[in-house]
Amino acid sequence: MNTVKHWWPLWALVSLVGFAGCGSDTGKSPANTADEPQDTGDAPGTPDSDNPGKPTDTGDEPPDTGDEHPDTGDEPSDSGDEPPDTGDEPPDTETAPENTDDTSGLCADGTFDHDGDPATPCVPLTVCGDNEYAAIAASATSDRTCAPCPGKSTSKGPNAAFCTPYQPIFRAIMASHHHTCALDQDGVAHCFGHNDEEQAAPPKDVHFTTLAAGAYHTCGLDADGKFHWFGSNGDSQNNLPDLTFTAIAAGRFHTCALDTDGKAHCAGNNGAGQARPPDGVFTAITAGVDYNCGIRAGDRIAICWGEQAQNLWR
Repeated sequence: MNTVKHWWPLWALVSLVGFAGCGSDTGKSPANTADEPQDTGDAPGTPDSDNPGKPTDTGDEPPDTGDEHPDTGDEPSDSGDEPPDTGDEPPDTETAPENTDDTSGLCADGTFDHDGDPATPCVPLTVCGDNEYAAIAASATSDRTCAPCPGKSTSKGPNAAFCTPYQPIFRAIMASHHHTCALDQDGVAHCFGHNDEEQAAPPKDVHFTTLAAGAYHTCGLDADGKFHWFGSNGDSQNNLPDLTFTAIAAGRFHTCALDTDGKAHCAGNNGAGQARPPDGVFTAITAGVDYNCGIRAGDRIAICWGEQAQNLWR
């Protein structure tokens, strides 16, 4: 009770103040300083009475200043288009591989471009036939060059790349110190071996019927019995008389032959009497290094002359 007595003056004062607040309106509201929080368009949030611990919802995200960033009228300045269109895709800087082929595609097979003018027709290539070969191959702009097979070599066309060497069939053969010669079925001489004096280089325009060979010379007779030689003539071994012969023989540095009457004629080195034949008629003759022998007509006895001739027959 004493407590109430002590507090009643305070209650009276509060009552007076309260009544004063409710008194007559003077027509003026307390000054609006415009400092109240800006209305963000929503009512201020109220505490959640059901969940006192939850932060108060203010009713919006952070204050809205009125808009996003100022709109300047468009997205970033549009220059009018994507990168300038030059009429095509961006320039292709890649270089196509260079065509290293010839221009054969410009002409059909079997033809070539003879003048480089695409408006003119292509020209047929030359065709190499049998026993010819393509010495110069054709190209897109040049013709093929054909050449005959050399010697007696052969080829089968068209446009053979090479010729097949001639394989002769021989009918006679002879050998000397360091070279060998043979006659083919056409009478052409073929020689092999040492050729330091051209003793293995027979003429190709002579058709021989027989051959004989010395150390550094070779000789023979043609179908008319005419004497021919090739190689060395250092000992005058090829200086036979201009006669028609039927047989021939050659020693190291000398040569002997029989004329149509069977008489022997010799030429060349005569150091041992090998180039001085005896009289008589012979049907055959042959020669050694420095001597000769023949078969005498009639009695068919072998007669020899030259080095050691007397000791050849005992």
